[in-house]
Amino acid sequence: MNNLVKFGNELNPKIINRMLIFSNIYRKTTSSIYDDGMVIIGKLEPKTKDQEELLKTTNMFKYFCKNNINKESIDIFMKEFNTCVDVDKYNYLLNFINSGFEETFEKACQLLEFVAKNRTFGHMSYKFTILVFNAILYKNNILPIIFYPANIINLFELIKAGLTYENLLEIIDLMFKKSVDYNVAHKLFTPEEIEEKLLKMKEELIQKFNVEHLIITGSFANGLFNKYSDLDLIVKCSDYTGIRDLEEFLKESLGLPVDCIRFNDKFTQNDDLVRYKIDIF
Repeated sequence: MNNLVKFGNELNPKIINRMLIFSNIYRKTTSSIYDDGMVIIGKLEPKTKDQEELLKTTNMFKYFCKNNINKESIDIFMKEFNTCVDVDKYNYLLNFINSGFEETFEKACQLLEFVAKNRTFGHMSYKFTILVFNAILYKNNILPIIFYPANIINLFELIKAGLTYENLLEIIDLMFKKSVDYNVAHKLFTPEEIEEKLLKMKEELIQKFNVEHLIITGSFANGLFNKYSDLDLIVKCSDYTGIRDLEEFLKESLGLPVDCIRFNDKFTQNDDLVRYKIDIF
């Protein structure tokens, strides 16, 4: 494992929040990550079924982080999410857990493989795997992984189709990259400082990269920015062929990660991007 990184006392809370939010594979892509994050930290009461499930998910993850993965914790998971399971699959899982199961990274990967092969909890197998896998990593001060719905579904399908354990480790290794990127700190800027810098670059952005319209969104627009935050920008260009070069230019010029979103991208219809915007020009 090349990207197996220990976080010590430094962990971007965004990693945990995103991991919890996207453990719901049926979550609407346009739902507000901002509101979901407020539910996780207890600053907003759940208003939807998805948010009610998210609160249960958060509490279950905390429980797994504080307690051993055993029959008791598995039964609590099943009760919390009203999960039915085949008796044979249930006993098969308990035998696996009871056969010298130590909460190490290697065992976490083996458990992921085991549950994926057996679909122990039906559609709730995804959530169980994400929470237990990351709880074990967290206990070992290893960066948790954000399993986006398509990623975990595809991974389960690959395992079911005969993916080797060695190849599974290679895939997990690649998945660590997003968490590693999220956990890299940089100089803390205010939205006002960034806005001033972008305005100074206005003519250069227009001439070099065909930028017609530039909007700050994401954490620097909704006030949740910190020393780990990347800068999310909605960009309208007359020609988008240089948008990746634009990202690199802004990253070097500003001294923080930058994510440029095309003005016509359907992702701009996300609730958060609609609600939280700072127009630059």
